[in-house]
Amino acid sequence: MSYRNCRMRAGMKIEDAAKLLGVTPHTVQQWEVGERSPRADSIKKMMSVYDVTADDLLSDEKELRRSAARMQEFVRGGNVKTIAERTGIAPETLYGYRELRRVPNWEAIRRICKAYLLDVSYFLEEAPTDEVYG
Repeated sequence: MSYRNCRMRAGMKIEDAAKLLGVTPHTVQQWEVGERSPRADSIKKMMSVYDVTADDLLSDEKELRRSAARMQEFVRGGNVKTIAERTGIAPETLYGYRELRRVPNWEAIRRICKAYLLDVSYFLEEAPTDEVYG
């Protein structure tokens, strides 16, 4: 379940959740779209405020981290400039995926899937581990 789904299931607006969590609405929004990850203390607060388990909150995060290796493979196999033009994802962001300095968010995965006619499951499967990157 995503951070957004947990908040919505608790019947809260972003502003209400932000106030209870002690952060700005912008921070809550960044967590929900995958631009930032909450710190451990914020996750504990969310568990209490949203009345959910850590697994409920972090299952989405785990899937995104698992997708990082697949995203790296995808970006390394293509031309960053072309991928950026087709998806609207900034080249710097794509380089971050390629070098495993960034974890992809669902919006980036959605854009790539749409532009390249891929199923989202491509990014959730285990990436080959026997391949050596130069």
